[in-house]
Amino acid sequence: MIISGLSLPTAMKTRTLIIAVALCVTAATSGFCANPQIGTWKLNEAKSTFTPGMGKNTTVVFSRLGGGRWQVATTIDRVNKNGKRTQTHTIWIGKRDGKPYPVTGSQTYDAIAYTEHGFTAMKKGKVIMTGTITYAEDGKSRVVTANGTSAGGKKLESTAKYDKQ
Repeated sequence: MIISGLSLPTAMKTRTLIIAVALCVTAATSGFCANPQIGTWKLNEAKSTFTPGMGKNTTVVFSRLGGGRWQVATTIDRVNKNGKRTQTHTIWIGKRDGKPYPVTGSQTYDAIAYTEHGFTAMKKGKVIMTGTITYAEDGKSRVVTANGTSAGGKKLESTAKYDKQ
């Protein structure tokens, strides 16, 4: 039997080779482009510590956008120091390139600059908080450490542990 001018064994070898190369490229690309941050993260309050009177991000959702490896949309639900919901859907859309991108829905900050392992929150161009983000090897949890200053000049520190949903 002849397929496209090739004998069946040659055609099968060619097709097998093309499929193998495509699978290798797909596997390499998906591993390289994987963003451990993408998904829904719930605060594990029992394993977290906050400066007394500090608000908390209770749910953080990172969604992939179509503009590159680290371009994401972030939605954050918060509670204030009394445990009451104060901000619903604080939204940040940008890349994790260290440049500040605007935030909507927050009274605390108006821009955040993310890097692969950290962030800087700003209000009117002034840095008010910095932090680091580390992920467990299995991708099921992350720890966000933050240090900053409140509007009243009080030092704020937190270690927030999140579980991926």
